[in-house]
Parts: sequence; structure tokens; C-alpha cells
Amino acid sequence: MKFLDIFKGKPLKRIEAQVHSDESKIRVRASRTSGINASLKLSGNVTYNTKHGLRASKTFNGLTIGVQNGTSILRGRWSTKNKLINLNLAKSGLSVSISSKFGTLNLKNPNRSSFKFGGIQIRGKKAVGPATIFALMTTLYVVVKWVLHFTYAHIKLLVFITRYILVLSYNFIFLLYVFLEDAFVLFNEKKTRNQDDL
Repeated sequence: MKFLDIFKGKPLKRIEAQVHSDESKIRVRASRTSGINASLKLSGNVTYNTKHGLRASKTFNGLTIGVQNGTSILRGRWSTKNKLINLNLAKSGLSVSISSKFGTLNLKNPNRSSFKFGGIQIRGKKAVGPATIFALMTTLYVVVKWVLHFTYAHIKLLVFITRYILVLSYNFIFLLYVFLEDAFVLFNEKKTRNQDDL
């Protein structure tokens, strides 16, 4: 599949424009598939949308639960520290995805992957190829970076331990030398004293 083939047909399924107030309490969105709709944030967890109705939800530790027009909301997203691997929870179940700067590859449902380049976002089957390439490149970069960091940290630790052992050995040998020298001097003094007594 050629790279430019992803732009053939109707890849632009998600073209949208958004306008919102400074505090983001009022939002107006226009998209190709959903038309124009507006939303108003009534409180911290309650929002009214002209298309989807009233929604009340609460998010904690990555898990969002709530109600919208009598339908329950259950979704979650948990990511590794570097945002590379994500665990996603939806009503359809759990899925794992790999993120890059250019999109997300969904490992369980590849057709739910996305790819974004130059302000153009594509989703679905046409996004799988480029999303996979950049996901693999990002994963390889993170793994190589981790291996180099791991190796450097262990070399640094090995140098520290070697240096510590050498210093400890030197001090031990020096103390042993001083002890033997003093013992030899004391032994000679005692021997000399015994000969004088005779």
C-alpha cells in the first residue's frame, strides 16, 4: 500500500472546528458528521449539549462514570509514565493501544486506530498502516533509550562498586602493613630485651 493511498476516497471523516469561551464553559462545535452543536458547562461535573442532552460524569484515577440522557457512561484510560502504552476501558471491554506523536495504534481493534499528520486526521482501516509504522518507531526509540539508560546506570554502579572495593582493599592492606610493622618492631624489641637479660 502506497503512503498516499490513505488519502484516496473519503479519509477525512473527522473534520471539525471548535470555538470556546476563555473559561471553556461554552463550546460551539461544527463537524462534517455531527453538524453544529453547542455545550454549556453548568457545574464541575454537569454539562448540557444541544445534541446529546444533559450529562453528569465524574472522573477519578483515569476512570469516568456517569449518565447521559438515561444512558450510562463507563470509560477509562490508564497510561504508562511516558504515555507509550495505554489501557483503555469502554463498554465493549478492555483494549491496549500504543501512542506516538502522530496517532494511536489500537492492538485489539486496529480499525479504531488514528493517524494525524499536517493537521489532517484519519481513522479506521486507512490509519492502521501509518499508525503501525510510527508506533513501532516510537516503541523502538523508547526501548533503545531505556536499554542505554539501564546500561549506563549499571556501568556507573559497577564503577562505583569497583572503586569502593579498591579503596577498601587499599585501606585494609595499609592497616595490615602498619600492624605487621608494629608487631615486627615489638617482636625485635622483646627479642633484644631477652638477649640483654641473658
